[in-house]
Amino acid sequence: MNASEFAIVGYGAPNINMQLEYFRRFQLQGQERYYAKRGEKHERAASRANVKSPVTIGVAGLLNAAAGIMGA
Repeated sequence: MNASEFAIVGYGAPNINMQLEYFRRFQLQGQERYYAKRGEKHERAASRANVKSPVTIGVAGLLNAAAGIMGA
């Protein structure tokens, strides 16, 4: 297929530009919004996990120490 046949079929530059604009406007922006919100949720969850982890390790350490003192 040569360039003139390509344009006649409807695959010319204006159609490609419209397709790219559609993708940018609806697909890419939607993905950017989704991942921005998802990133915030993930950051909050990771922050909570970072607070809980040292507390859990501390409690486990105290219980181990108590068990060691009691001769278990």
